[in-house]
Amino acid sequence: MDIHKPKPWHGWAEFVKEIGTIVIGVLIALGGEQAVEWAHQQHELSEARDALHDEVVKDATAIRIMALENRCQLGEYDRAMAWAKGGPRPPLMTNVIFPAPGDGVWESLKSGPVSHMPLKEKLAYVEFYYQVANNRSFYGPMRDQSIGLASYLALDSLTPAEARSLVRDISRQQRILTVMLRNAPFELAAARKAGGEPLPLTPADRATIEAECAVSGTLFDETGL
Repeated sequence: MDIHKPKPWHGWAEFVKEIGTIVIGVLIALGGEQAVEWAHQQHELSEARDALHDEVVKDATAIRIMALENRCQLGEYDRAMAWAKGGPRPPLMTNVIFPAPGDGVWESLKSGPVSHMPLKEKLAYVEFYYQVANNRSFYGPMRDQSIGLASYLALDSLTPAEARSLVRDISRQQRILTVMLRNAPFELAAARKAGGEPLPLTPADRATIEAECAVSGTLFDETGL
């Protein structure tokens, strides 16, 4: 086997040429690797944006439906309060939606692809999911209070102790629903800033909410939502 010894350099010109060739080769290799990494990163970002957009739209729709229901339920609680104070027993809402916004996609992506997003885009998602977390902090108590009210309305009449307890529970629920209603426009604005517009009501959801409003004696109203 022939072994070819490296040719000696003849002066600085050949030395610089040889080194330049090596440096250019290394730079080309690094550049190609970075190009592949950049393309992969852009693909992940595209998938992340699509998934986040779907979740923001879903959450914004849930927030809007919940707010529309809350308007009707405030009327129901007014009637229940009148019952607790000696008025007629009100009807019970038997068909409610109670949607809840989620953050599963955000939690799975925020420390990965989201970290490569432009700052303005990233902050829009941060703001929206802060609003989602705030909404969900009210959701549990609101749901539990609604279940509690249903248990009262299953009774034919109230004892004085039950009436006092119902007044207290209704006052708490009315406060929760009022705060959620006040927050809803800000939550929907944050969703739109993050690129998610709530979907229109489906015919089934509209029918359900209109029925809720009819039971509570409240006018169905989409104003501001």
